[in-house]
Amino acid sequence: MNPNEAISKPQGGGRVWPIVAVLAIGVALAAWWFFSRDQAPPATPAEMLTKALSLAGTNRAESERLIRRAIEKSDGRFDDGQLALATVLAAGDQWTEGEQLLRTANLEECRTDLLLLHGRQLADHGDLDAAVRVLSPLRDREGTDEALVALEVLSVIHHDRKELVEELDCVREVAQRDPDNPTRWWVLYNVLTQRQSTQLAIEALRQALTHKLPERDQTEMRHRLVELLMQSGDLAAARVEVNRMLKSDTESPRVLVHQANLCRLEGKFAEGLAALETAITQLGPEKLREARRLRAILLIDLGRFADATRDLESVVAEDPFDQVAHSKLAEAYRGLNQADKGDEHAAIAESIKQKRQSISQATRTLEREPDRVELYDQIADWYRELNESDSAIAWERRGKQARGAVPRANHE
Repeated sequence: MNPNEAISKPQGGGRVWPIVAVLAIGVALAAWWFFSRDQAPPATPAEMLTKALSLAGTNRAESERLIRRAIEKSDGRFDDGQLALATVLAAGDQWTEGEQLLRTANLEECRTDLLLLHGRQLADHGDLDAAVRVLSPLRDREGTDEALVALEVLSVIHHDRKELVEELDCVREVAQRDPDNPTRWWVLYNVLTQRQSTQLAIEALRQALTHKLPERDQTEMRHRLVELLMQSGDLAAARVEVNRMLKSDTESPRVLVHQANLCRLEGKFAEGLAALETAITQLGPEKLREARRLRAILLIDLGRFADATRDLESVVAEDPFDQVAHSKLAEAYRGLNQADKGDEHAAIAESIKQKRQSISQATRTLEREPDRVELYDQIADWYRELNESDSAIAWERRGKQARGAVPRANHE
C-alpha cells in the first residue's frame, strides 16, 4: 500500500467525515450559545421590563412592545410594568392610556425609580393631582435619595397650588431626613420667614444648630437666630446668644451691631452706642447706612437730636425711600422744635408706608385670585415709585407669564 494513500484515504468505509461534520456543528452551536447567551430574549416579566427600560431612550416602540408582553405574561397584573408603560407612553405624549394604567396599578408596590420618573413627568405635564398620587408612596421610603427628590417635587407642587400646610410639611421633612445638609435647613428657614412665621423659624434654626453643619452655616444661623429673637421680643434668649458670640469674637462688627440693637431694646442706650461706634469703624459701605441709621436712633433715645439729624439726613440722601429713616428724622426735628421739617418727613414716611401696604395687600389678593392679572403691573408700578427697579422688573415679568406672554397693550 502506498504510504501516502494510507494517510489520505479514510478507513472503515469512509465514515470519519460525517462524524467530523457532526462534531463541527456541535462546536459551532456551543460557540453560538456561549457568545449569544446574553442576547437571548428575556424570559420573565421582570427580565422583559429590564430590557424594555434599557431601550426606552433609543427605541420607544420596541420598549413599549416588550412591556406589553411582560404585562400579558403576568396575566395583566404587573404593577411595575403598568407604571413603566405609562412612563413610556407619556414620553410619546400619550397620556390617556397611562391614566387608565395608573388606576389599576398598586403604586405602593412599585419601584422607587419608576415612581419618581413618572411623577416628575406628570408634574411637568401639569397633571398635579396624578403627580401627587404617584409621588406620595415615596414619602414612606426613608433613606433613599429618590424619596428626598420626591418630597422636593411635592413641595413645589403644593406651593403652586397654594397648599401652604402641605408645602411646609414636605420642606420640613426633607430637612429632618437630611439633617447634615445645610441647604435643607435654609430652604425651610426661607419658607418660614417669607410667611412671617417667626417662632417656627426660631425653632427650625435651633434644631438645625444641633446637627453637624459647616461652621460657616452655623455662624450665619446664629446671627439670624439673634435677629429673630429680638424681633419676637425674647430679649433674654437673644442676650444668651449675643453673649455667646461676644465670648468667641469680641471684635466682629456684626456681633457688635447685634449688641447695639439689643442694648437699645434693653434700655442701655449709652452701652449700645459705644458698641456701635466700634463697629462702624470696621463696617463695609454696604452696611454703613444701616449702622448710621441705628446710631441716629440711639442718639434720639439719648436726647441728642442735632447729632441724630446729621446721621439721618445722610441716610435719606443715600436712600430717599427709607421709611424708618424719614420717620425717625421727623421725630428728631420735632425734638429740635422744627415742626415743619418734622411734618414734611412724617408725610414722606407715611407715603412710603402706604405704598408698601398696598403692595402687601395686592400680593395677598393675587394669592387668592390669580386671575387678577392687572395687579402685577400695579405692584410693579409701586415698586418703581419706591425706586426698587429689580422688584418692578420681576413683577412685570410675572405679569407677562400670567397672561401667557401676551403684550400688556392687548389687555388695556
